[in-house]
Amino acid sequence: MTIPVFIASSDRFADCEWMAPFSIRENTEKPVSIHIVRPQWQGMQEHGCTGFTNVRFAVPEIAKGMGYEFAVYLDVDMLILGDISELYDYRQPGHWVGLADGSNEVSVIDTSLQFPAKETLHRYKKHQLNSHVVPDIPLSWNCEDKVGDGMKLLHFTDLSAQPWFYKHPNKEAVAIYESYLGRHRPFADA
Repeated sequence: MTIPVFIASSDRFADCEWMAPFSIRENTEKPVSIHIVRPQWQGMQEHGCTGFTNVRFAVPEIAKGMGYEFAVYLDVDMLILGDISELYDYRQPGHWVGLADGSNEVSVIDTSLQFPAKETLHRYKKHQLNSHVVPDIPLSWNCEDKVGDGMKLLHFTDLSAQPWFYKHPNKEAVAIYESYLGRHRPFADA
């Protein structure tokens, strides 16, 4: 079984699009199919502070069109430190499974769920579309801007301190980012 992963991005984040795929492959033995999704590649308008805020709601349409019953959704500004197959095990037929706090930047989505057409998603605020989320994924799958116990995913959410653009205040988080960057560099030049 191949695990489909859809990572939302935008032109602004092109330089860090290597992070999530590289870290997934380093920590997962099962086959994965990773898809970077920028709004303009899908006929969508950029939306929200990152430009890709509502791309997550287009994932069911995109993934279903590719033949997937379920899809993992992630933001581009993440390092995945756990095995993505563990995250994929949270899938539930008929549901959008999000984080335990109700947020959905890390999700496992049943692609049969219906949302407005992807070309119209920019007209909606995220909270207007968020009603499908079932909170089930432990927060260790979304440690925001700092290192936490049992952390499986490091999410650089502070747009004013993302380490590929700016100085990040958390030295432990920066050290993890730099260790992945150091291992990735040989491939970037190939």
